[in-house]
Amino acid sequence: MQLVALICRDRVKRGALACLHELEPSLLLHPAPNQQPLERVLESLAPLGFAGALILDPAAQAMAAQAATRRTLDANETGAADTVTVLPDGLLADYSLGRAIGSMLHASRWEVRGAKVVIMGAGPAARAISRELASLGTGHLVVLAPNRPVAEHATSQLAASTEVVARSATDPIAQGLIARADLLVRLEPAMAVADHLLGPHLAVIDFAAVPMSPLRRQALNLGALTFGRYELEAWQLAGGLSQIAGAPYRPEPLLTLLSRDA
Repeated sequence: MQLVALICRDRVKRGALACLHELEPSLLLHPAPNQQPLERVLESLAPLGFAGALILDPAAQAMAAQAATRRTLDANETGAADTVTVLPDGLLADYSLGRAIGSMLHASRWEVRGAKVVIMGAGPAARAISRELASLGTGHLVVLAPNRPVAEHATSQLAASTEVVARSATDPIAQGLIARADLLVRLEPAMAVADHLLGPHLAVIDFAAVPMSPLRRQALNLGALTFGRYELEAWQLAGGLSQIAGAPYRPEPLLTLLSRDA
């Protein structure tokens, strides 16, 4: 049985994921004490026999990337880590969010290659998703951030085959860019999307901290493909467990637990 630490401040989510052992006897997610400094938690992984740690809190993700012995390219590029793996020579930090979204879209048979994508938000998540979708062949990628310099940082050094636009979310052309998109990824729930821009042509990934946001509900009512909080977290956690275990792990058991009380 593999023992994996879970670093998450959401009490309900911790309790749900701790039940993974009921569905997957070979895995035990053990919530780490919130009162302990993250560095101390990570230092104790190897001595206590943990195979690694999954980190869901954004603030802790930034600290984990710095505390690990080594970082993957994704963790290094974004400055964040949602997965830490215990290796013989130390701790390896990885950030699996971008790859998780790519896998989620692929599993739904949504074709990324050549698509027009708009990402609303900033930070490590915007950077990771931009890098992943560009590497998968997105034809046109727009990042709408709080300001243009932040958007430009998220889109720097992407695949040359992807046409990139970096703008402030308040730029007059922002809504027009959304209108021409095939996929909308909203990282910041405060960033509004006009209802008339939605439709069956526009797939929506919404990071709102509720199972069914008004944006996602409206998109669903119009026949669009949508993904929300639980799907995102299930794929992200599955990616982290795959890294720690060194073998593919499916998101279905995690989605079952996360949505059990929805």
